[in-house]
Amino acid sequence: MVVVSIVSLACIAGYVYLAQYISQLNVEASALKDDVAADQSRFDHLADIEQAAANTVNEQAKVSSLFIQPNKAVDFVTNIETIAGSVGLTYNTDNIDVDQSSDLADQNRELLDINFSTTGSWANTAKFLELVETMPMGLDIRKIDLQSSLDGNGSQSSQTSSGKTVGSAHLWSMKLDFAVVKAKDSSSQ
Repeated sequence: MVVVSIVSLACIAGYVYLAQYISQLNVEASALKDDVAADQSRFDHLADIEQAAANTVNEQAKVSSLFIQPNKAVDFVTNIETIAGSVGLTYNTDNIDVDQSSDLADQNRELLDINFSTTGSWANTAKFLELVETMPMGLDIRKIDLQSSLDGNGSQSSQTSSGKTVGSAHLWSMKLDFAVVKAKDSSSQ
């Protein structure tokens, strides 16, 4: 009977141990199941973000087009000069300065400050301003200084493009100070 009691006690102890062990395994399995569910939720969320980013490629391109792209500052200034020349103005790019201290630095952007001057007729000057103002860039015209004078010959009359003679021909000198946002070259950082 002592042997049966010892075996019974050993079986009861084994049963209690196995019950606790199985209970612990159930807790661990439940925690692992929660971790897998959380990982699956994160994976689904990342897939949604990737899909949203893929769906906004056109919008991202539109936003990027508002900035001068890295290594395209010279192309931009050349474009401004081409516009001035195409409307019949004489022009000069007086100064180009890069302002890296602006609030844009945190956004991997910088500001190009450009000082540009032109000379020509009022119609050509106005057309140039219209074309510059409607450029698809985030352009900030900071200052326009216009002055008129008689043409270089001191002439009191001139002909319009239609051939009509008009009173004193004025040349308009314009100094234009403006800024445009430029994306920084990420490889130079």
